[in-house]
Parts: sequence; C-alpha cells; structure tokens
Amino acid sequence: MLDFFSGSSFSQNKTLDKFHVGEKVFVRAYTNITDGNIKMMLTDCYTLPLTTLDPKLLYFIIRNGCSVDPNAGLISQDLQESRLVFQYFEYAMNNGCTAFQCNATYCSLSDPYACQTTCNSSVIKLEEEEFSDDGLVGLSKEESG
Repeated sequence: MLDFFSGSSFSQNKTLDKFHVGEKVFVRAYTNITDGNIKMMLTDCYTLPLTTLDPKLLYFIIRNGCSVDPNAGLISQDLQESRLVFQYFEYAMNNGCTAFQCNATYCSLSDPYACQTTCNSSVIKLEEEEFSDDGLVGLSKEESG
C-alpha cells in the first residue's frame, strides 16, 4: 500500500493528483503483514501516465531495489515499511494524471543475504536528518556492487 505526504514529517497526507510539478513527494510504502521473521523490500517504484499502459513510458524511481532517479532517494526501510522521496513531474501528454506504483518482495530475516540489494552504480541513501521539505541536502553517495 502507498500513502503520499507533502512534508518530511509524513503527517500531511495528500493524494498524488494534488501535487505540483517540482514539489517533493514523500512516500510511505507499507504492508499489513506483521510477521517479524520477514522483511518487505521495495524492488521497483515507478511513475506512468494514467491515460496509457505503454510500458515504454514507465519512469523508474527505484529499480532492482536501488534509487535510480537523481531527484529521489530511499529514506528508510523497516520490516513492514519503506519511506522514500521523489520530485513530482507530469508527462507532457497527460495533463496531471501521473500514477505512482511500487513492487515489493518479502525476504526471510533468517537468511542474511536474502534482504540485500546489489546496486551497479552510485546509490543515494538518505538519513532522515539529511533532507528537508525544500530539497534534498547532505546527500551521501555510496558505491555498491
């Protein structure tokens, strides 16, 4: 499930169609599964225009568990919840009808390798203190691979 927020406090819920181009969108992705032995991991998060299902128009924010958009980043990942931020945009042919979706997998905490992601390029990882509502600040790039 996905919730969208207008601020980094994740307290002002807002529907995606109410955001303006360039505004930061704070996303809470979560599951109702409460098994303490498994962890939810976001594999892919992407935008797409609502008016077409053309897979060529998917724009990935997270791909294979890694942040791939320079204006986005993962803030936190807990057992049943992940938080991320991206900069809202609209598709030129779509007039404000941009959708956002995430795919997730579940991994066992008893397998130390099951929850790891391997990113082939620089990945931006954010600490909660490293961003503000006005923009991303204090980003740290970590090489993974």
